[in-house]
Amino acid sequence: MAPYAHQHVEPLKDKALCVDWDQRGVWNSFDPALDYSKATVRDSVADLGALLDELGRRYGARPFALVGHS
Repeated sequence: MAPYAHQHVEPLKDKALCVDWDQRGVWNSFDPALDYSKATVRDSVADLGALLDELGRRYGARPFALVGHS
């Protein structure tokens, strides 16, 4: 998680499932062996869909809040 993001997550953690998700090539998802220059918005949408599917598989139907920043 980006160091500054904790201030946004802290107030939510007792109310909802909080997941730190980084876009491809950012913070914890960076892999120097991969070329991110061709990543598209469609890739990001597909990644988010896969994340939501996995969260549903792991945690079932549970309320969540999707919060973003840049």
